[in-house]
Order: sequence, then C-alpha cells, then structure tokens
Amino acid sequence: MNTDKDNKIIEIREETFFCDGGDLGHPRVYLTFENGRVQCPYCGQEFVKV
Repeated sequence: MNTDKDNKIIEIREETFFCDGGDLGHPRVYLTFENGRVQCPYCGQEFVKV
C-alpha cells in the first residue's frame, strides 16, 4: 500500500512516534528519525523533525 501522492510532509517534535495510516489505516508502527527524516514503511507518509 503506497499512497505517496496523497501524503503531505508532517512535522514532528518528538524523537520517537507512531504512524497508523490515518484514514487508510494500517498496523501501528513506531518510527525514529534518521537524519531528521523518516518515511512510514506501510503507507509512505514522510515525517520531518522540527
């Protein structure tokens, strides 16, 4: 399931957080930043550290 074209970059302040796919839904996956960016392996949502 890859919905990159529908995703916006989300700014996050925490170092570790989770993605659950939002409206589409998928298993909750906990993510940790690498070089200030990370992408969800399920839905492709991109997050940046602020």
